[in-house]
This record gives sequence, C-alpha cells and structure tokens, in this order.
Amino acid sequence: MEDTPQSLLTATNKKNKHNLNTSVANLGCFLRVLVDTSYIEPTSKQALFRLVHENFKSKESDEVSIQNISNNYYSPLPTTWEAVKDDVLNILNYIQKNKN
Repeated sequence: MEDTPQSLLTATNKKNKHNLNTSVANLGCFLRVLVDTSYIEPTSKQALFRLVHENFKSKESDEVSIQNISNNYYSPLPTTWEAVKDDVLNILNYIQKNKN
C-alpha cells in the first residue's frame, strides 16, 4: 500500500510532537497565566490552543484536544490552580539555585 501525502504528513506530525510532562489541565491553566500576565500575546486564544494541539502530546495521548486545553484555560479547577502554583514555585527554585 502506497503512502498518500496526507498520511505522510500525519505520520510526520505525530513523530515530531513534543512531550508534555504535565497534564493538559495544568497546561491550559498555565497558558492562561502566561496570557493574563502578558508574558505571551497570542494572535488569538484559539490559535494558541491549535498550536499546542499540533505540536505537543501528553503522556496519556498523542493528541492534545483543543477543547480540553480550552476548557482548562477558561475554567481551571482549584486543584489545577494549586498544581500550577507548585510548578511555578519549582521553576522559581530552579532559577534561584542556578542564577549564577
């Protein structure tokens, strides 16, 4: 069976996706933090969600759902906020240890 251009493109996209070492829920919430604090300024939120969908995969799945990212961006659970806070504190601790 011969590969079609679309099947080759799909295989290439899956192979080149970057792994997420966090949940999609945490990522959606973290993206909200980055946008709300103007750290990143996407052309649109939907474009940002699509970028993540096309370029990342989670530990649970090779496909990160745009709807899942969107839901967690707009309505993160309190436990997700706590998890993102812990992630940010880990980042700050890393910076503090390695700043010189």
